[in-house]
Amino acid sequence: MILPQKMFRDIWHAKAQFLTIIIIVACGIFTFVGAITVGGRLEKSVSRFYDATRINDIWINVQNASDTDLDAIKQLPGVEEVQGRAVLKMFSGNRSVDVFVLNGNKLSRPYRVQGQPYQAGGEGIWLDREFAAANALKVGDTLDLSLASGRSGRVVIQGLVLSPEKLIDTSSETLSTRHDLYGYGYMDKQAASESFRVSGMNQIMLKIKQGADGQALIRQAENLLGGKYLDSMTHEEHPSTAGAANQIAQFKTVGYVTPVLFFSLAVLVMVSTMSRLIANQRTQIGTMMSLGFSPRQIRRHYITYGLVLGIAGGIIGLVSGYYGIPKIFMGTLTRAFILPEWTTAFPVEAVLSVAAVCGCCVLAVLLASGNKLKQWPAAVLRGSVPPSPGHSRAGNRLNLRLPSSFDNVWMLRNLKAHKMRALMGVIGAFGCTFLILFGFANIDSSGEAIEAEFGRQNLFALKADINATSISLLPDPSASETPVQYIQEAGIQVKSEQGERNLLLTVLDNGEYINLDVNSSKPVTVPQEGIVVSDNTADVLGVQKGERIKVRFAGGAWRDFRIADTIQAPAANKVYLSRRAWEKSGEAFVVTSLLLGGQANLERVKEAYPVTQIVAKKEIREANAQLNEGVFASAAGLTIAAIFLGVAVIYSLGLISLTERSREFATLKVLGFRQQEIRRLLVRENLLLTLAGIALAVPAAWEAIQALAKWNADETIMLFPKIRLLSYFSAICLTLLSSYAVNRLMSRKISHIDMVTSLKAVD
Repeated sequence: MILPQKMFRDIWHAKAQFLTIIIIVACGIFTFVGAITVGGRLEKSVSRFYDATRINDIWINVQNASDTDLDAIKQLPGVEEVQGRAVLKMFSGNRSVDVFVLNGNKLSRPYRVQGQPYQAGGEGIWLDREFAAANALKVGDTLDLSLASGRSGRVVIQGLVLSPEKLIDTSSETLSTRHDLYGYGYMDKQAASESFRVSGMNQIMLKIKQGADGQALIRQAENLLGGKYLDSMTHEEHPSTAGAANQIAQFKTVGYVTPVLFFSLAVLVMVSTMSRLIANQRTQIGTMMSLGFSPRQIRRHYITYGLVLGIAGGIIGLVSGYYGIPKIFMGTLTRAFILPEWTTAFPVEAVLSVAAVCGCCVLAVLLASGNKLKQWPAAVLRGSVPPSPGHSRAGNRLNLRLPSSFDNVWMLRNLKAHKMRALMGVIGAFGCTFLILFGFANIDSSGEAIEAEFGRQNLFALKADINATSISLLPDPSASETPVQYIQEAGIQVKSEQGERNLLLTVLDNGEYINLDVNSSKPVTVPQEGIVVSDNTADVLGVQKGERIKVRFAGGAWRDFRIADTIQAPAANKVYLSRRAWEKSGEAFVVTSLLLGGQANLERVKEAYPVTQIVAKKEIREANAQLNEGVFASAAGLTIAAIFLGVAVIYSLGLISLTERSREFATLKVLGFRQQEIRRLLVRENLLLTLAGIALAVPAAWEAIQALAKWNADETIMLFPKIRLLSYFSAICLTLLSSYAVNRLMSRKISHIDMVTSLKAVD
């Protein structure tokens, strides 16, 4: 019991330093466990939903597929199951509903939430739960639906369901979710035929066997279907499934990368604290050796310090991370990802992280003890000689540059004598500034992405979808009271020698409502010749400006286009063509949407055009901003953690510095230095270390946010890394304020130094 009592007594006497270690360890575990917990919940919830609904692996869009086509595809080696269906775009007032008309219920089955389960031959519609809630609809209500052709009908809501294909239920107009405007539903083919007089299949779903080559199967299916084939999409390319996979990967990246800073700092603080403790207890260690304790027993005794601190900090971080971070992010995730239920499983990695950090603390103790416990008891009892500052070329150059005042000479000699403590001070200030700035940078970058899309690229105020109509049947837009721009939107296939992708095409008529250069203050319109692609798409396809790519629309012939330009596009999966270039390639310009200004007369627009839906850009922008609430919450969490980190590290270093230099401070007092002068020496040194950390953190944060943008960017979204001057100023001020507050606390302790005890030393 002697050694455990000594350990707890030592921890209590140096509680500030050991509390710092516990806080740093807890912050690292908090970040890791929180990110892994949220990412794990999303991953397991999505996986269970996919398994319960048996989501398919490949979607093939076709024209009028038959049962014979399905049978032929099912015979292909590697195909496990095939199902055909029709996907119809219907409207209910100003709302859009994608209706899946099923020919069987084997793949991507609707998940029943309320009402009757879907059954083949059933009447009515099984409606999207979120759409129903946003529009105050319930089971048993009727819903009026109409096709673009004008056919309409009234259906009874038989149940509320969720779709595995709609985890991220986005429209073509926006990356945000508007459940009040966009929804989906399921109908049996017989009910759809009776209500809307529709038949046939325009989409085939494939479930492939494990290990089968999806791309090879798509090519074989295309050969079988011939002219019926339009395009295809794999599980990895689907916007919903890809979005979920990217979000899971982001949480794992944060979970495994961010704690490295905290764990590294914990090791440094542990090494410094334990080195100081062992050096101060050399007399006690020598006495214990004389009483029969072996060096191995004494080393185990000090290793216990690392285990106790690691376990204490690990448990605090584990509990707070498991319960705290999900509360920050789950609200945003439940709005972004539509799932029937969320798992609350405890991640096994959390326990392993506590074991890992305990190992780091034990390693730090071993590094601190070094060869100190391998000496003879007599040598240990003599004590240690204070470190010499030594000489270095860098130090000599710094001495030449700084005025040779007593303060500067004393400060530089001390920093050279205690390099490890100086390094810890720089890392502590670096970590504080970096984390605060990184959190603010996420807010700035999210806001910049929204501003780029809705403030600088999309310059229209309203977008009106219309029934696809040839431009020859529409009024001349130049005769309108307010500017109107015609556009055609459609899905296309694009390929180069390096790859092939399904993208969204926007064909632009005359007008300036789409600005292709988000960095320009004036609208840049689409070139009259050639195609414009995003930088992301160009990278994926391995092409550059001036090179040529092939484009295919609706299963037609491949057409050759020159890349007129590559642009920074918020929606990176879009390509742009002028009406002239589109018609020159042999395609017809069919208007699908109108872009309008804020002064447009909507009543006259509805009278002049076959409008199906009108959406305001302002509403879309607000919906996007709501999805960024988690970014603000995470930034606030990073700021709080950073301030705790900065205060804890700087305060701990201050206490270590007082302990190491108590003899020097006592000597200065004997020589007549006033309290204020000694305090100034300590403050100047801490300020120098803080400024050095800030100087390193500012460029590091910018590089980190750019790297994060590259990691998180995919083929559909382009991110815009940005850090505002206000963010730089706020991060620097918060770090300096933390340092100032700690220095004020430390300055008070100088007056309590015992000069008699401090001046006792080995000569």
